[in-house]
Amino acid sequence: MFIFLISYRRSLTGDGRIIVGLYGLALIFFALNPLNATILHGIVGFMLHFGLWITCFIYLQNRDVFQFERLIRLAIIILSIEFFLGIIQYNLPNTHFLNKYIDDEAGANAFVGDRVRISGTFSYISGFTAFLSFCGFFLWALSIRRTNILIRYVLTFFSLLAVLMSGSRSALIIFAMPVAASIIEDLLEARTRAVGIVTFVIAIGFFPLLYNNLELVAVAVDNYALRVSNGMEGDQDRRVFGPLEEVINFRGDQPVFGVGLGATYAGVNSVLGKSYYVLEYGYYEEIAERILVEGGFVLFFLRILMFGLLYWYSYLPKLYLLPFLIIVTFYFNLCFNVPQIIYFIVGFCMVDKAYYLRQQQDVGFT
Repeated sequence: MFIFLISYRRSLTGDGRIIVGLYGLALIFFALNPLNATILHGIVGFMLHFGLWITCFIYLQNRDVFQFERLIRLAIIILSIEFFLGIIQYNLPNTHFLNKYIDDEAGANAFVGDRVRISGTFSYISGFTAFLSFCGFFLWALSIRRTNILIRYVLTFFSLLAVLMSGSRSALIIFAMPVAASIIEDLLEARTRAVGIVTFVIAIGFFPLLYNNLELVAVAVDNYALRVSNGMEGDQDRRVFGPLEEVINFRGDQPVFGVGLGATYAGVNSVLGKSYYVLEYGYYEEIAERILVEGGFVLFFLRILMFGLLYWYSYLPKLYLLPFLIIVTFYFNLCFNVPQIIYFIVGFCMVDKAYYLRQQQDVGFT
């Protein structure tokens, strides 16, 4: 794929080709870091670090080949199934088989208020929250397509309900941004402005009615609010500002080039063991911190540069994309969480394709 990317006749040109090529070469350098435990750590790490970018840039230079419009109806069906199952899980006791995680010990405290945190068809909550990030992108793409506004607002309501039932604070942030962008699109588009304003006002006024008359909505909102308020008294500040603090006050002994790709990846560490330098570093959690451990500040800033390149070559309005990319750089695991990577790629490309087709005066989604 790397050879395809740099040689294909419609590939990125000029600085774009140079940056992508240099990034791949830089990753090879980081993968061969002698401070790593084994060379296999580096190989696995290379695939994890390069997978997102190689896939996105191949899409960007071949938009017409990737017909995401054919996934619209299937996506609506999948969303409906996940939401329906989530509602069932939320109303079942945590001992029910539908609420079992692969790791029972990890799921022992997976509650939001007095209800279980739903995971849908996924084995872990993190998989479901990754799926919820796709929901926001999908709704954004539907707004560009000018899909029936009632259908979109119904999907938005159930998506938001699923976010609340998941108990994930980060999921709410990543979901809210693309949904806000979709609402702005309705308000800016002359042909849908009047309908968008009326529908938005009705939706805002309708929510209190649902809260007061539907127990499920009231419980989901109250439990989520309780989780957030408890977080403010406990680890909320760490979760919000922790990623930035870990970068500013990085405590590793290898701040320039790190200790090697894959050094913090649990999958390979469980089989081949950890590097001495990772053991010496101690506990790590945040994605930005892990990037620093593996590749130092050199890799950290190269990664930001790649996000900037992705931002530059996409058709998404720069006003929407820049704050979103800032958040995913620091708060979302687009390196080690494979489901998150997949849903980000599909969602991002789906929105970009919608804007691209609209610019071509051919909506294309059916």
